Order: sequence, then structure tokens, then C-alpha cells
Amino acid sequence: MTILRIIVFALWTQLGVAAAQTPATVRGMIRAASGQPVGSATVELKRIDGTPPQSYSTTTAGDGTFLVPNVRPGEYRVAASAAGYLRTEYGQRRAGDPGVVLSLSPGQNAEDVQIPMAMPGVITGRVVDSDGDPLGGAQVRALSRTYKDGQRILKVVKSVNTNDLGEYRLFGLVPGAYFLSVDAFSNNSPLRILPTGDLVIKNDFVTIYYPGSADPRAATSLDVSAGSTSGGVDFTILPMKSHHVRGNVPGGGANVTLAPLDPVAGASSSLRKTNAITGPFDFDEVAPGPYLVIA
Repeated sequence: MTILRIIVFALWTQLGVAAAQTPATVRGMIRAASGQPVGSATVELKRIDGTPPQSYSTTTAGDGTFLVPNVRPGEYRVAASAAGYLRTEYGQRRAGDPGVVLSLSPGQNAEDVQIPMAMPGVITGRVVDSDGDPLGGAQVRALSRTYKDGQRILKVVKSVNTNDLGEYRLFGLVPGAYFLSVDAFSNNSPLRILPTGDLVIKNDFVTIYYPGSADPRAATSLDVSAGSTSGGVDFTILPMKSHHVRGNVPGGGANVTLAPLDPVAGASSSLRKTNAITGPFDFDEVAPGPYLVIA
């Protein structure tokens, strides 16, 4: 290879490297679902392959526009977050779903990255005892129906404690259907997961599911829409006796499982186990409901 060819090859190589490293630019706008621009929103580009620089961020102007210059070419997820809105990804179709990947080539100017942001839903209410007196410090939980190991369960999405007036406010909820539960003594003892799937027993009180049952299968869901407030979702806590499940396995040498027959909240974590190796077995503080006893 002659010296001239070497020089030309080196120049072409340098030009190729420079082109590959030419940064991209991302421009766009963040709007509320109503169409109003969202100012002071944080926009973040996060590289999906994890190589540095891994992320870039900026803040929207008052008219909702943003500019992210000097972005290394590659594939990114773009997300916007702002006070009073749900965190939203670029290309996201429904709240809580993942967005789409933005692929940036060298020197590309991505001009129209639009992200519509939805406001969260809110559920409010009060918790009182049988005399109508407020119960402060009660734990109220929003639960959604999901699946685990092929079983339908109720998963805790958000939880708050009532104030001294018995009032609670569950905020920041993604639009969807929710079940509600309340535990009157969450601050007085550690939570214990018991057989009916998410029941907590203390001083003969059990977890109550809205509108007023200790059995999660009788719970009624609430539909929460974007930006809505569902008020007046109140609970009255009544004492309810727990039970024992006692028995014996002839000959001993057995492990015993108490499993809830609950198609909604019957998670594996709600199973209780003991043994009858040397004598009778006894499950205490069992909440009302149907069970399967397996030895």
C-alpha cells in the first residue's frame, strides 16, 4: 500500500468514526391528556443497553416543549414526570404499560416526540368503629387483581394510614379497578399474613374489604378514572371472632397445611403450615372463610 493510499484510508476511517459519533437531537412536547401543555416536567432519555452515558434529562418550558441536544446515537426509552401527573413513557398506550423504544441514528434530529400525561385518580373516605367514632392509624389499602403462579390474587398497590379524624386519602392511582381493605390496628402490631389471603387479626378485629365483608370474595371493586376523585368510601369496623382449626393425624409424622379456598386472594403467601409429627395440630387466629386442610 502506497503512502497516498494509507493517508486516504486513514482519512476515510476518521470520517467514518466521526460520522458514527455525530450526536442526535431530540425535541418534543409534553401535554396533559386534556391538551394543556405541562411546564416544568422532567424528561429523561434512558439508554436501554446500559452503556454510558446511560441517560440524559431536561425540563420542559412553560409551553411544554423540550430539547435534548448532543445525544449519543442508540436506542432509548423516553419518560416524562411532573407533579400531579402519572409518570408516562413515550408511545405508552395505557397507564402502567411500557412505552416504545426511540431509535436515534447519528446526526438525527427527532423533532416530534409527543408524550400526553394523565392525572392520577384518588379515593377518599373515613374509618369509624361501631359507635361512629373515628379510628386513627388504621391502614387502608388499594388492591388490584393479578395472577401469581397461576392463581388469582389481590396485590397491594398503595396503602395509607388514617389521620386522627379517621380520614384517609389514597392518591396517585393509575386508572383501573381497585379493591379496598382496612386493618384497624396496623400501627399497634406487625402485619401478619393469614389464611384468607391478606387478613390481619388483632384483638378480634379482622381486615375488612369494601363495602364491609371479611371475605375478599365478597369485595366490590371501584373504578378509578384519570383525574377523578372517588369520595365517601367509608368503613365501619366491627369486632369479629377468629377461630381455631384443630385436629390430629393418626400415627403422626405429617406436615399439615391450611389453604384458603379463595379464587381471588388465595396467594401462596397466605398458606399456613404446621406439623403433626408427634401429636395434634392447632391453627389459631383463623379468619372466617372456607379452607382446605392437607396432611
